[in-house]
Amino acid sequence: MNIRPSLELPPPPADETQWPWTAPYRPRRPQLPDGCSWPLVSIVTPSFNQGGFIEETIRSVLLQGYPNLEYLIIDGGSTDSTIDVIKKYESWIDYWVSEPDRGQTHAINKGFERARGDIVAWLNSDDTYEPGAIETAVHHMLDRNSAVVYGSANIIDEHGRRSRVVIPPKVTFDSLLRFWVVPESTPPQPAIFFRRHVLEEVGFLDESLRYVMDYELWMRIAKKYSFSYVDAVIANCRMHSQSKTISQNPYFAPERYRVSLGYGRSQGLGYRLPYWKSYVYYKLRVCRFYIWRSIRQQPALKPLVRVVLRLVGDRSVGSGRT
Repeated sequence: MNIRPSLELPPPPADETQWPWTAPYRPRRPQLPDGCSWPLVSIVTPSFNQGGFIEETIRSVLLQGYPNLEYLIIDGGSTDSTIDVIKKYESWIDYWVSEPDRGQTHAINKGFERARGDIVAWLNSDDTYEPGAIETAVHHMLDRNSAVVYGSANIIDEHGRRSRVVIPPKVTFDSLLRFWVVPESTPPQPAIFFRRHVLEEVGFLDESLRYVMDYELWMRIAKKYSFSYVDAVIANCRMHSQSKTISQNPYFAPERYRVSLGYGRSQGLGYRLPYWKSYVYYKLRVCRFYIWRSIRQQPALKPLVRVVLRLVGDRSVGSGRT
């Protein structure tokens, strides 16, 4: 058991009194209700020049109070204050390293290779967990004998202010494949936990991907396992000017669409499309969906819609099925 009492952590700044700087009191149970030991959970944090956020990330992990936790930080050779922050907490971190790597995906895989937990997850160095997140996910996973557990997540800004909650719909292989039809069908990455054997079976993250390595991994997992939803907000996903997934990023959507093409959603288009072709094709598909949905919502046009569908033999276009 690797118990980290919150009182041992370095004190927070005087003006910080909220989570994750301070933790609400939660009685710790050394064992599960049936008397068994808590499974070892390994959390990997990839990091590179996130000195402004990583302390909150670290504290949100260490203040969980989970009785059997392994925490690993894989830094890519940061040149800002990141290393100073890590050293401040290194007595409570099971393993950390700072060295050049091949990017975020490579860093996460390095952490997975060292992780010993029966349950694994990764938390980026600008995201945080909610209080009791790990215990909530583990309880759900054990109660339902699930291989993958996902919850909801808050969207927060650089100051930690919450703007909205992402409550993903039921996650299946089809819903992931049709991400432009099902709004926010991709579960929030920091709110996902999975068993180690799942990762070993489907393989680690694809290091050729820079933006949607999580989406591609969920696709592989969803082909073999069911995702189980825990009805709780268990993480905070931070959106700021340097985030990879902000809407202004011209590379995120094309890469995700390229991955979906690779899983056979579209006919005759290969996986390694140039970014600009992927982006244009993605935008055309989105426009096609919304135009078709608008047409279908017009009662007077329903007979025409049925005729068109019968002629083209495509009943999935604009159907809105999830």
